[in-house]
Order: sequence, then C-alpha cells, then structure tokens
Amino acid sequence: MKKLALFDFDNVIYRGHSVFDIIQLMEKDGFIQPVMWKVVEEQLHKYKSNEISYKDAADKMLFSWAKALEFRSYQSALDYVQNYFTNNPDKFFGWFETINQVLSKSYNIFIISTNYQFIAEAVVSRFGLRGYVSSVAGVENGLFTGQLQKSLAGNKGEVASILKSYPRDDSVAVGDSENDIDVLERVDYPICFQPDEKLKMVAQQEGWKLADENSILQVFDEILKD
Repeated sequence: MKKLALFDFDNVIYRGHSVFDIIQLMEKDGFIQPVMWKVVEEQLHKYKSNEISYKDAADKMLFSWAKALEFRSYQSALDYVQNYFTNNPDKFFGWFETINQVLSKSYNIFIISTNYQFIAEAVVSRFGLRGYVSSVAGVENGLFTGQLQKSLAGNKGEVASILKSYPRDDSVAVGDSENDIDVLERVDYPICFQPDEKLKMVAQQEGWKLADENSILQVFDEILKD
C-alpha cells in the first residue's frame, strides 16, 4: 500500500496566490464581471488590518466568487484554469515536479486547498496526482449555482477522511501558513515551506521541519532515507 503525502497549493506548489491571479485574469477576459477584484482587495485590507479573521476574509471572497461564476459552466472554468496553467508554467516551483516524480513511486499525493474544486482539479490533472480536498462551489447540471457549498478556510481538518484510509507511518504534509496547521499536526513528517510568522512560531515549538526553495529537496531526501 502506498503512503500518504499532502500538499498545500498556493505558496507551496504555486508561486503566490493562484486565486488572485486567476480572478484578475477572468475579469480582464470578461469571464466574470469586473467587480470581484474589488471584493478581494477589501477583504485583504480588513484581514491585514486585523479587522476580520483569515476565515472570514476567505469565506467572503469565496462566496463572492461563487456568485460571480453563477450560470457559467463548470467545464468552461476548468478549461480556463487548465489553459492558464499551461500558458504560465513559470508560476510553479520547479522543486515540486522533481519531488512529485520521486514521491509518486511510493506515495499517493493529494492537494489540500482553500481554492475552489476546478482549480484543484486542474492541478491534479497537470501533475497526475491522486486527488484533492478543496472548497466547493455549488454546481447543478454542469452549471455553477452561485452558492458556496463548502469552505476549507480555517477548516483543513476535513482531510480526516483521507487520513483514515492511510497509516500515519511515514505520512508527509507540506504547508506555508497557519491555515495548514490542522493538516501538519496529523502526519509523521510536517514540513513548513517558507512559512508565515504564525506557522513558523508553531513549527519551532513543535520541532517541525522548516524549508525554503533551496533546501526543500534536501529535506525530502532526509525523510525518504529515514
């Protein structure tokens, strides 16, 4: 039986926040109405000013994006994101493709992301991964309903269903922010990749592995040899 590896997407596999890049591009291309980015900026400002929590900011953005996608076909959104990834390969950290080739021989690799399912599905397809857990925009008869069906913001503990199917021994997770703590604390080898200050503090307290773009392959080499 293969072992389990869990990866956050934004700032771990993808350079930056894919949701921000994709929303801005969708507005520019007329895929969604040009109001969504204003919502994003407002929520980011409130979060950075400590007016609202990360979860509240993310949930508001997800809800607004679901409304912006209403009546669009799910397939058109998936195609859009897949084309974006194909045309922007430099947005991905090169180390992930390298480690994916090594890990996939003995690990099933899942993406755990607050992004919507069409982004997660595009990532899984691009890299040939096992699957994903993500936020979910409502879809009926192939069309977006305009509803936020499920948010993973502040709730990545939903990976419990995956974790039950694998032994904890040698399990791996990679995250970059406090939102990933629920996942990191459930595996044998938690890796904090270029973590934000809150996650870095927890990592130092717990003795979790810290890594950056230059050291991440060495960290995995040590784990695989352990």
